[in-house]
Order: sequence, then structure tokens, then C-alpha cells
Amino acid sequence: MRILCETIRDNFYPKRSDPTRRRNAVRGIVLDDCGRVFLMHIQGRDMFGERDHFELPGGGIETGESMEQALRRELLEEIGWEIDAPQPVGIIANEYNLLQRVDVQHFFLARATRFVGQRMTEYERGIVREVVRVPSREILSMYDSRAVENVGVEIHARDRIAVAEALRCMEQKS
Repeated sequence: MRILCETIRDNFYPKRSDPTRRRNAVRGIVLDDCGRVFLMHIQGRDMFGERDHFELPGGGIETGESMEQALRRELLEEIGWEIDAPQPVGIIANEYNLLQRVDVQHFFLARATRFVGQRMTEYERGIVREVVRVPSREILSMYDSRAVENVGVEIHARDRIAVAEALRCMEQKS
């Protein structure tokens, strides 16, 4: 999988030291039958402060899981959909100074195949306001026009890069 961008730096929270941990994670750019992309509307308050932004579904790879297994598990938890065979899009690393961690995000493109119901964790239920679907032709302008703060700026920048690459790949195939 190719690197889409060097590390996205955390410019919002004070850096106490160099990151002490690294976490591998997966994110899905999941399309429905109408070509809309699933996004989680994150809204609420946590250690990052007040949050109101959109984020691609996904999360950390657990011990013993392959990337595909982690992706399928995270998508079931967060959006409640099974997917077809995911295609790699690329890798983006981003810093989280508050966590003293670098997350290495592996992005995949997939199609939703069957809704089976969300299985969110307690934390996710508290911070995910709703799952929305944004038409793929509108998603980049949504990232550009939506005013976000704190960690949302970093997440929108990261996800925008991955979505733009996925859309570029889709155009080349058609």
C-alpha cells in the first residue's frame, strides 16, 4: 500500500515529547448503491475537547487481526454494514499529541453489501451522533467548506486526502 502523505502533525495540542506509541489502524471509504460515502458525525466532548466533525469509519487493529479482519469488524461496529472485497487506497500517519501516539491509518475502498446493525462500543455511542451518507461528488467540497476545530481539523485533512485518492482511483477504472 502506498503512502499518501507524510505524517499529519498535530498543531492543536501541546507536544509533551516525541510520540511514545504507534497504533496501526484501518479506515473504510465505503460506498452504498447510490455512490454515497458513509461518514460518522462525531459530536460531543472528550479528552480532545468539544468535537463536531465527520470521520471515516474505522479504528485500531487488534492483536492477531489482519487488516481486512479489523476493517470488517470496525465497519460492523460503527456503521453496521458488511462489505465486499476491500481495495487498498493508501496509508496516512497522523500524530495525536494528547495521546503521545502516531496512528498509521490504512485506508480501503469497499462497497456496502448488507446492513446487519451497528455494534458500537459505549464510548462510540456517546460520541457518534449519527452515521450519514454523503454523495461522492460532494464529499471533497464538504471537507473544504465545513468549519471544524481542534482534532477535527486534523481528521478532516487526513480523511480528505484518502477520499480524494479513492475517487481518483475510481475514475481511472471507469
